[in-house]
Amino acid sequence: MKIKVVSRRWFGTKKREELLAVFAANRIVSIQSSFGWDRRLPFPPGLLPHPNVRCFRFDDYTSLDEGCENREALPLLFERSHAEQIIRFVADDSLPLIVQCTEGISRSAAVGQALDWQFNCRFNQNPEDHRFFLESNPQIHPNPLVLEVMMSVLKGG
Repeated sequence: MKIKVVSRRWFGTKKREELLAVFAANRIVSIQSSFGWDRRLPFPPGLLPHPNVRCFRFDDYTSLDEGCENREALPLLFERSHAEQIIRFVADDSLPLIVQCTEGISRSAAVGQALDWQFNCRFNQNPEDHRFFLESNPQIHPNPLVLEVMMSVLKGG
């Protein structure tokens, strides 16, 4: 499975017609924060719902303690239910996958890395798509909590 990790700006560079073509040719996991400017979707109005797009809301934190330092409310942490929904959404690996979060570095990187392991390294042994993932996503620095939860669910834990 070809997997690309992108920022919300990536979608902002596309015209509506281009976005419709991207939606039709890929599965898209879109991640927003629970607060702030990046809680809004990066897509123009009227494009959602779309069968190839799933949107999730969780913050780029690894613990509640970390999230309490600069906020009045607790952050929304990545949970097992998020991982299960994402995995079900991409389970048949029939389309390339685009995973998006604010910067395309942490949350989306962890989801992308776990799914690359599952689909390109663990079962399918697809070195070409694994190489695509590594070469296409040099910016990634996966969120440890998201990666841990994703890997636990993928391994059946």
